[in-house]
Amino acid sequence: MSQTISISHQTYNQLRQRAAQSRMSPDTLAENVLSDYLNQEEVVWQDAFTALLAKVHQRTAQFPCAEIEDDITQAMQEVKAVRYGY
Repeated sequence: MSQTISISHQTYNQLRQRAAQSRMSPDTLAENVLSDYLNQEEVVWQDAFTALLAKVHQRTAQFPCAEIEDDITQAMQEVKAVRYGY
């Protein structure tokens, strides 16, 4: 199923020129470029998240899991005490 979008004449002229250079139709080039861009956002986010997790794992590797869990539990109890007066 095909959909229609509106773009400026200037953008369409650039698209048409690039498509001719690449020996493809403007429709095909637009589809490829949009698809790549939309997929790239997800990949960039995933890469950033993976890098963040790697840093967290590196920094916490020296601590036993039980100690981390205890710290998290204690922090949750402190938050509940402040928020709800427990």
